[in-house]
Amino acid sequence: MFDGLQVVRFPMGATQPANPGSPFANRLTDCTFSNTRVESCTFGELPLLGGTTSNPTIENVMDRVLVSHPWMAANFREVLGHMHPDMLLLLRGVTAVVISSDVRPAFYWTRTGAIYLDPEFIWLTPAERATIPDTPDFRSDFGSDLQFAMPWRYVKDNASAFSSVPFGAEQPRAIEDILINIARLLYHELAHANDYFPPERQANRAPGQLVWQGVHTPIVSDDLTSLMPLASAEMRQLARVRFHGDTATPAQRAYTPGHVADFFAPDSASVFYNYSSTREDLAMLFEIVMMRARFGVQMDTAVTNNPTGPGVTGNDYIVAWGQRDRIGEIRVRERARYAVSRLLPEVSMDAYIDALPAPLMMRAGESWTANIVLGTDVTNKSLKVEQEAAEPVRELHGYH
Repeated sequence: MFDGLQVVRFPMGATQPANPGSPFANRLTDCTFSNTRVESCTFGELPLLGGTTSNPTIENVMDRVLVSHPWMAANFREVLGHMHPDMLLLLRGVTAVVISSDVRPAFYWTRTGAIYLDPEFIWLTPAERATIPDTPDFRSDFGSDLQFAMPWRYVKDNASAFSSVPFGAEQPRAIEDILINIARLLYHELAHANDYFPPERQANRAPGQLVWQGVHTPIVSDDLTSLMPLASAEMRQLARVRFHGDTATPAQRAYTPGHVADFFAPDSASVFYNYSSTREDLAMLFEIVMMRARFGVQMDTAVTNNPTGPGVTGNDYIVAWGQRDRIGEIRVRERARYAVSRLLPEVSMDAYIDALPAPLMMRAGESWTANIVLGTDVTNKSLKVEQEAAEPVRELHGYH
């Protein structure tokens, strides 16, 4: 069933429903995580959540959850209890939620209508983390011969909004430690789900119709691209190298950070990953504006050099151009407004989006680490810079 996908390990391990008493318990594995099935299930076998209720509860969602380890179900339930209610509305767009140690990176698949989550986002104890393989994202080395990098991070009050625990460290996490990271993942993957099955297309699906056959084109990201397309062909081609593994051309290998900044800055993408595909473009816009609205976090993005070798830190990434809160750029903001209006029409965010401030510019020539503190608030600047120096520099987002 998963032939051609690079985001799960083979053979896939055993899974179990989070709620054995769910009316879908005997179908979840076969319809979403089968090693043998060659065709999708039908909506009659596993309907969209929005096809059974317009106002789902946490219990409704848990009836659709499939896990490889019981702790994943317990942690996910707790996570949902801390989310804004709009997360439950967005979950109407899926048939199921799969959380498995076989998944990395996370993704949404139209073939099944389910989202597949990497449990790295939700572990709380070292014992839980020990059940998750330390498998690198298969895209980690793509584009390693390019001269530039485009790191990102979420920040709040001039500090990283979430921190990383090195693999193997015997360090537990509280639920509060994981909320921002798992929320961004959920907003992103649920944007994909509602791109293919927006709210107006979730109910009244024909029971005998295969899930993938229920997708009506154009989907929301097609409409966004028709109305407000990204302009930079160079950035799209570079994204093919960095995120899809295409071989860089001599011209691409010659691009300096300054060249790339000139391609990116005038366009209307929120981060580099927008250029990976039109689907990712929509999902990134939606994720970033929702994270700002619901968690008060801001996105940093920059164009830097591409340092290599052991011991590289954020101090080695030198900013050629960068912004905090690029979502406030009018050309980016209006595309984000469109994404929210289509994917979450019950929630009016026009006033919030209208009030988004202009981006803060980073200080060119200084490091990615030093640029953690921007603007006039320099409270505890040295401590915040020191803490940021210990954080990994992220280019990949951990999802498709």
